[in-house]
Amino acid sequence: MTTIERVKSEIIRLLEDMVGREIELLRDQLTAPPSPTLGDFAFPCFPLAKVMGKSPREVADDISGILRHKLEDHPNRFIADVRNVGPYVNFFVQADVLAKELLREIESTSKRFGTAVAKRKQSIMVEYGQPNTHKEFHIGHLRNVLVGQVISNLIKAAGHRVIQVSYINDKGAAVAKCLWAMERFHRGQRPPAGNHSAYLGKIYAEAAQKLEKNPEGEAEVRSIARKIAAGDRKWVALWKKTREWSLADFRSVFNELGARFDVTYYESEIEKKGQRIVNDLVRRGIAKIKDGAVMVDLTSEKLDEFVLRRKDGTSLYSTTDLALAERKAKDYRLDESLIVVDVRQSFYFKQLFRTLELAGYKQPLRHLAYEFVTLPEGSMSSRKGNIVSYQDFRDEVIGRAREETVSRHRDWPARKLDATARALAMAAIRYEMLHYDLDRPIVFDISRAVSFEGATGPYLQYTLARVNGIMKKGKKKGRKGEEKGKKGGRAWETGEEKRLLLALARYPEVVASAAGDLRPSHLAQFLFELAKTFSEFYESAPVLSAPPAVRVSRLRLVRAMGVVMGNGLALLGIPAVREM
Repeated sequence: MTTIERVKSEIIRLLEDMVGREIELLRDQLTAPPSPTLGDFAFPCFPLAKVMGKSPREVADDISGILRHKLEDHPNRFIADVRNVGPYVNFFVQADVLAKELLREIESTSKRFGTAVAKRKQSIMVEYGQPNTHKEFHIGHLRNVLVGQVISNLIKAAGHRVIQVSYINDKGAAVAKCLWAMERFHRGQRPPAGNHSAYLGKIYAEAAQKLEKNPEGEAEVRSIARKIAAGDRKWVALWKKTREWSLADFRSVFNELGARFDVTYYESEIEKKGQRIVNDLVRRGIAKIKDGAVMVDLTSEKLDEFVLRRKDGTSLYSTTDLALAERKAKDYRLDESLIVVDVRQSFYFKQLFRTLELAGYKQPLRHLAYEFVTLPEGSMSSRKGNIVSYQDFRDEVIGRAREETVSRHRDWPARKLDATARALAMAAIRYEMLHYDLDRPIVFDISRAVSFEGATGPYLQYTLARVNGIMKKGKKKGRKGEEKGKKGGRAWETGEEKRLLLALARYPEVVASAAGDLRPSHLAQFLFELAKTFSEFYESAPVLSAPPAVRVSRLRLVRAMGVVMGNGLALLGIPAVREM
């Protein structure tokens, strides 16, 4: 049991003794008051008022009055005082006891602080990282990967087993369009060295534009798709060569982002299985043939008709997604399967999941949707060719971060400037992508994201670097007063000290909540608030210049801050920086 859980358990016990009934289920209603002057924990009396036949304000007044007298006669280890504020009973925690228990907990668990052991360990699959070959990896794909990564990290921190899966769309109409344009307009042309995906992406955009003006070319594209499916040597050879160009670039991007997948599935490997599943659904009467195409009629459930195969016999995403679900179930015994895909596909996944239910698929499936990412200049579209590629975007952010670093450290060597700029850029990108709720579109402002002020990744890195700097200087001060400081032999006098202690204590709950709700933003926002709380503490409570015993105890608090911030940044995938 964590320190924060023990404090809450003590509050619940005091309340249960007062009302004479079990209220453990109301534990989650303990919240932080709007101001620390009002207390450390607030309990709303609305649920108790219903069963006690009084107004919430009367219940709060009765409970707080009796508890206050009880604490005067029999001091409590964790609770120092109780007051009622309107319909709330507010509790004040003993700062000295909180410090002793919490700092000991953080020091003993270190990098494990904030992780949990699940009561029932589950196996949860998280599918993300689903770029299409023959197109560029853009900043929309970037949000997908970062969200999938952090969701996986949070689920692991909650004590569950995570299987991370990538699914590459390496066939289909988009691929056929790209190959059609290559053969028609770029035969014999060598791609430029380096980023082959950019070359293929431009050709795909060119194909989309030409086909929009001359739709008769669509017949040639469909013919190419059929030839690849049939194993035509010429088209399969071109497909394999260009496919590997894309896959090599994807591997490079995934490696740079630290995405580590347990397995990668490819559309091309499961397409035939998907066709067999579609045939079986027709045989079983679940799907029907209409105008040559195969579909499932879901109109009675307000899900329209779900097309599983085109009338020319070629596959759709739905064809292979049926096979993918079956393959996952065959390869792993799962308690839940999450699919991280943008919000545009929400209706599609409702259709897919319902079709799988009708087919007898049993494993729980969940679509985790997220909104779009744009730059202030406008939105992205790979069809029109004005996408914002990941590589271009990353290089722009690194350039801005380097300018910021040079302005602060003109004496640094180029190698150090470059390494720091890259770390700052990764922090800026990750935090900006993660601190918004998934249902909020992001307009990525690079200038704001690389700033050292406000809710940004570099600000959190700066906070951790500041902590490490304080600890380094603290070691030079010597060990005088260390034993007394470790034993907690002094009063924790300032409100800022207590507020920081409470913030650190809440970290495990934040991680658990972010994991349970699948909300990376909850953790990201908490870390920013924690950084602000630390800044307020450091400005008001001298550390290095304090008397020995006070200095040592405050250094312990600073060290604990470093542990929590470091653990939180690691969950977000944000690199630490020694010096900024």
